[in-house]
Amino acid sequence: MRRNSSVPPERISKIQSRLYDLDVEALLFLDIKNIRYLTGFTGSDGALMIGEKQKLLLVDGRYTNQAKREVAGLEVFECREKIEGIEVVLSEGGLQSVGFESTAMNVTTYLKLKEKLKNVTLNPMSNEIDAVRAIKDDEELSCIRKAAEISFQAITAVCDLIKPGVREKDIAIELEYRMGRFGAEQISFATIVASGANSAQPHAAPGSRKIKNGDVVMIDYGAV
Repeated sequence: MRRNSSVPPERISKIQSRLYDLDVEALLFLDIKNIRYLTGFTGSDGALMIGEKQKLLLVDGRYTNQAKREVAGLEVFECREKIEGIEVVLSEGGLQSVGFESTAMNVTTYLKLKEKLKNVTLNPMSNEIDAVRAIKDDEELSCIRKAAEISFQAITAVCDLIKPGVREKDIAIELEYRMGRFGAEQISFATIVASGANSAQPHAAPGSRKIKNGDVVMIDYGAV
């Protein structure tokens, strides 16, 4: 059963339609969130190459079976090591100009690929998928509404816990637990629960401080 077969194929088609304007033969995606958006793959590591004809998802042996279950319309290419896999698919594909997500590739990886792929021009691309992702389709809107609903249910469930004598981190733990119980895959970011003077810190980490009567309590959280 393909868990994410509902990912519209038009997402990849839109990327392919931009290749000519970007003057590249293929785009290499390394940001796992963008890879999931384009393919439905939910693993924590991989690479995606999209060309005019090539559509390859590169994963190591930990994710091969999962990738084959989750994605449709793409070739799943198993590699022992990601850089090695990228080198193979770009070389065998005969590509000469490839764009890559510069925000998701560190300098070390770039230099290694540049050394191995002497006949391939690597062009850094920073926000090429943003224009595609900016327009939400029906499935995305449904997920956004569901995430908001989960978040609302969770904060409603812990409201009685937000009172004098309760520690910040206990509220954060309970809030994250409730989001999971109500259907969240994970939290959007590190949950913030800050009381009293701590609430003046925009990114305060919940600690052992107990809420006092009259405290301002700031909570920042989200569900995926």
